[in-house]
Amino acid sequence: APTSVLSPGERGRGSCTAAGLPAGTPLILRYLSGGTWRTLASGSNSASTFPFVYQFPSKGFYQLRVILSGNRVYAGTNSVLMPVTVR
Repeated sequence: APTSVLSPGERGRGSCTAAGLPAGTPLILRYLSGGTWRTLASGSNSASTFPFVYQFPSKGFYQLRVILSGNRVYAGTNSVLMPVTVR
């Protein structure tokens, strides 16, 4: 689970685990703010557990989600929503 309360500009950290996720699977870290999904970062995994770091410059309530892209051996999926409050 990620850091859930931050100050503006403070870095939060989290991690996700997806058992059986093949190395090199494309990942996208997105956040919901004001009804719009925005991409915060993208990359690929090297293991079934992968860390992520994020920060938001402004106060507000954000919801993070990791999107795991599907491939021939893994069905694409989304993580649960992870709430983050910046105050």
